[in-house]
Amino acid sequence: MNELRSKMNVLTISSWAHSSQSKTIPMAGRTSEKIFIAPTNFRKSRTLRKAQTQRRTDIPPVPQRKFKNYERLHQLPPKQRKAVKAYQRNPAKVTKMQWTQVLVALGRLGYNDELEKAFTLINKPNFYHFNALLSCYTRMGNARMAEIILQRMKGAGVKPDQISYSILMQAYAKQGDVKSADRVFEEMLGAGATPDVVSYNTLITAYARKAESKRAEDLRDRMEHAGAMPDIFTYNALTLAYVNEGDMERAERVVHRMKWAGVKPTVQTFSTIMQGYVKLGNVSGAERILLSMEKFGVQPNAVSYNTLMQAYVTKENFSGAQQVLQQMMHAGLTPSVITFTTLIKAYVKGGNQKAADIVLSRMLRAKVKPDVFTFSALMKAHVDQGNVDKAEAMLSWMQRERVRPNNVTLTTLMQGYANRGDSRNAQRVFSMIKKPDVITYNTLLLAYSNVPDVKGAQDVFEHMSLTGVAPTNTTYNVLMGLHARHGRVLAAEKILREMNRCGKTRPTAVTFNKLMQAYLRNGNKAGAGLVMQRMIRFFGQDPKAPKNVAT
Repeated sequence: MNELRSKMNVLTISSWAHSSQSKTIPMAGRTSEKIFIAPTNFRKSRTLRKAQTQRRTDIPPVPQRKFKNYERLHQLPPKQRKAVKAYQRNPAKVTKMQWTQVLVALGRLGYNDELEKAFTLINKPNFYHFNALLSCYTRMGNARMAEIILQRMKGAGVKPDQISYSILMQAYAKQGDVKSADRVFEEMLGAGATPDVVSYNTLITAYARKAESKRAEDLRDRMEHAGAMPDIFTYNALTLAYVNEGDMERAERVVHRMKWAGVKPTVQTFSTIMQGYVKLGNVSGAERILLSMEKFGVQPNAVSYNTLMQAYVTKENFSGAQQVLQQMMHAGLTPSVITFTTLIKAYVKGGNQKAADIVLSRMLRAKVKPDVFTFSALMKAHVDQGNVDKAEAMLSWMQRERVRPNNVTLTTLMQGYANRGDSRNAQRVFSMIKKPDVITYNTLLLAYSNVPDVKGAQDVFEHMSLTGVAPTNTTYNVLMGLHARHGRVLAAEKILREMNRCGKTRPTAVTFNKLMQAYLRNGNKAGAGLVMQRMIRFFGQDPKAPKNVAT
């Protein structure tokens, strides 16, 4: 019997007797049995049968939630990625702890609509869920919605803590609404929540950005009286307040007070003071702060040298900016894209295209990838020299490097085409801009004006009104110049009346000069003289004259 089984490589399995591979074999001293010949891939067949027997048919499949930016899930931390995948499979199986991770992840990925839907699926949300939702709307800069979430939190019977109020304060501070942030702070005190260091720092920083150092100091004193000791963020905020007021002496005094309080200043502390000197155009002051960093045990970084380089660029001292780059490399620091871009902008501003190209070559040799600001500076240099083809090549280079151009980049290229009256290419570049602003429209108007194409310019002006972009003095002056070139006096006068009726624009000397050109082009010297008299009355040289230029 054993010999027979070994020869046939069979296995006696009575439960598989119905299999198509089973055979009836007579055996001595026994009744006939059905035996199953084992397949070559026996393990795979067993796994497949196990999966078929365990498949549930009583539960309908849950449709998975598919997001547009599904490929961005790998950028999330592991816990958030796992929670989002669980939410995609079946929201009913997401745990209480995972819901917090889901809300934070959806906020980071920018799924605003899905964020509110997910929150409604939570059964009895706690303050962790509400705080996560508050953080998401704060990150979006939507303080009004964050305020609504806090009220919903109270209505659900969940008592907000100091973290909840601090998050809402950050939302208002992010919008620059200091009064609302202060109101939330007082509301937190009235609700019995004790402000922590983060709460005080949020409000102090908000007042510092508004250059209200007195209010920031009062909060610092109030903070110490409440037992919350100021930290590095508190002192950095005070430094920012003094710098924004232009009081550099008090800003430097903060550093010495930090040393007395046992708080070590950081690079940001000194960089803030250096930026204050840069705004004042005090290069020597910025250099002195950079040299004093080592006395406090702080090593300058790339940001420090970039700030000093900006000081030289502001003064148009390009050789000094080049020396800062050498000092930076001598200190063992690798220049960043901001370093090279600052230097390129300096040479572009000075009209030295050759030096800008040399800096670009050094940048590429250092394996530093240019960003959108680098390309914009180089594109401006080519446009200023009238070399639009090289500016177009820069745009192609950006696309190859997968650097997304912004409005400044594309408007600069449009300016190049507008200068030579190429409205077709200017319109092509305009179509690449998702949200055109008034500068973009004015550049496109200039392109049609230089053709000249009155109908095309009028279509652009009407498109501005449809998209809700308010025209400026430049807009009207470009249209006025186009009509003046053709001697269209009535159309030019109509533009002048519209400028007065708009209320947001005011005619300038350029406006009146264009109008006089229209009359002179039409051969009407008397009308041009009347325009001159209206201009004199408008600018107040005759105090008894009315301020109406449309008559």
